Amino acid sequence: MKKFLFSTFLVMLILAYNNPAVLANSSNNTLLVDDFSFINPYVNVSLNPYWQNATPPLWGSSDDPYSDAYHTNNLGFYVGSGPYEGRAKVEWGGFRSFSWDASQSAWWWYTHLTNNNSGTDTTAYHFLTMRVKGEIGKIGNDKGERFKVKIEDVSGNFHIRYIDQYISEAITAEWQTLKIPLSDYAGDVDLKNIKAIVLVFSSIDVRNSTEKIYFDDIAFMPEFDLVPASDNVTKISVNAPVKVENKQLFVNNQPFFIKGVGYEPVPLGQTALWEPTEPFTQSNAERDFPLLAQMGINTIRTWGKINNALINDGTDPYSIKLCASFWVPHEISFLNEFAKQHIKQDFINYVTQYKDEPSLLMWVVGNENNLLNGYDWRWYAFANDLAKSAYGIEGEGYHPVAIIEGDKDTIGNVQMGSDDGHLNYIDIVGYNLYRGKTFTDFFDVYSTKTNKPLWVSEYGTDAWYSYSKESPWDGVENEIKQKNYNVSAWVDIVRHKDKNIGATVMSYADGWWKDSYYFSNDDWEQPNDRRHLSIHDFGGAQIEGLADGFSNEEWWGIVKYDETNVTKVIPRQVFYHLYSTTIGGRVLDSANNPIVSAKIVLTGPQHYKTKTDELGLYHFTKILPGSYTVSVPSEGMAPINVTVNNQETKVVDFQK
Repeated sequence: MKKFLFSTFLVMLILAYNNPAVLANSSNNTLLVDDFSFINPYVNVSLNPYWQNATPPLWGSSDDPYSDAYHTNNLGFYVGSGPYEGRAKVEWGGFRSFSWDASQSAWWWYTHLTNNNSGTDTTAYHFLTMRVKGEIGKIGNDKGERFKVKIEDVSGNFHIRYIDQYISEAITAEWQTLKIPLSDYAGDVDLKNIKAIVLVFSSIDVRNSTEKIYFDDIAFMPEFDLVPASDNVTKISVNAPVKVENKQLFVNNQPFFIKGVGYEPVPLGQTALWEPTEPFTQSNAERDFPLLAQMGINTIRTWGKINNALINDGTDPYSIKLCASFWVPHEISFLNEFAKQHIKQDFINYVTQYKDEPSLLMWVVGNENNLLNGYDWRWYAFANDLAKSAYGIEGEGYHPVAIIEGDKDTIGNVQMGSDDGHLNYIDIVGYNLYRGKTFTDFFDVYSTKTNKPLWVSEYGTDAWYSYSKESPWDGVENEIKQKNYNVSAWVDIVRHKDKNIGATVMSYADGWWKDSYYFSNDDWEQPNDRRHLSIHDFGGAQIEGLADGFSNEEWWGIVKYDETNVTKVIPRQVFYHLYSTTIGGRVLDSANNPIVSAKIVLTGPQHYKTKTDELGLYHFTKILPGSYTVSVPSEGMAPINVTVNNQETKVVDFQK
């Protein structure tokens, strides 16, 4: 659906539809609203044929001024070119951008719901739904941006409702779904002959003249919009090389715990934002995979499609497993059947091409679509449909399909179709988690939501330590903090290995393409400036769980580029420590009971150091098979007996 952004100063918007634009979708009995037209003396776009046709996905930035034969950057009106079906943004600055006659009760954008005043019958539907968010949202007791919804019939009868009563607290700065019962209008309006849906913004609701409210996916819905859930087993695995059983992962019938990294080494001077790029090259694989093997990595994940160079020169020679990702645009409307069919066919082709690769561990559909597409519950039905299509191609020898969630409580929700019954073709749920040095209660809470295995698909912190969240460039590269933070998080993952299948750290290499602005040079504060691609910039977003509370997007690598020779990389300290230790217990229990008898298994043999770091984590030097006593020089800690054989390194016992 088309997406709108409005400044809320004495504005009334009437959304109306011509007969051909009222779409009945027989598969779920949903009436879709499309083909908006406008009549406005200040921004006249009503005659533009662009608006009379649903548009296929377009690619690009969502907020860049856009101009062509049908659009002009006029009085703040512009269209973002992205996969938004002609998303529109109208931004008025109070009195500065348009005249207003105080005798008028409102400002109108008016079009007709029908051509002949016969009205549109909405009695088959139970709700008017839309997704909304504000630019600022709730602040203290202030309930945030407000508006009213008016429904009018062909006889001129209407009823108006404030939306506050349909949202639990307020409009926030994040997307919410507004679900308005049509029964609330039935006493005053003839629902068989609806003429217009009106969004009303009045002066009493406005805190200032530049407020904005965003809308998307306006639709009439029946009482039940979800396909009925099925608790039956729909996927049968017989000879599959990778299996999911009892919330655990198996490769060739052996338990498999992911020790992984996110891998997307975009070459310096290139970008993944506004032009095609290919990070998976033979030269990158030959440079990186010996290091990944040395680190003890057994899995990599991507964010976009894999290719033959990644497999033939990387994962296959080094016996590293591959989580093959398939990107689903965050701004796609899942009411757009054309766009969905295009994406689905692309995924089918992808699965067909790579399904027989020995290094393939799983398919990964999307990344944080639950978060970045406005909590649109239709995402889950679409993801499940993609997974079903993969199973249809692979059959009983199928690879698991995972979805990746942002850290929001959306999995396991029957109303959103994200419960196990609706996601019956999804095998694994990945979560991108940035909660701190531990994951707090996440593992326990997750286990109450679903029986699907949990994969920590992103975690960690960046290497740039900002002194100020407001000035991200003011700081220092701090490899010690990055190492300690990441190792602590990994230890928490292993400590809960009965409740997850492992993790992929964020990320292998610094991404010099990620930040669009060079904050230390005002002359360069322009998006899509190629000069940024060869500059190690500063900037990103505030994330409280990180070491400094700020994500400097270009500094996440466990390796960094050698600035004297950018074709080479230099491992940071976290590279040597992250996957070197697997700990299942601790000697120090508390101040009153400092030494505890316990047994610990360390996978290996690998690189271990005979010391305890500032987190209290034990590191052991890689040693030859035999029996050893290693003294750990730290206050209150006792010697430990270590036994090493050809298969594994074991800490046999902690001794008093």
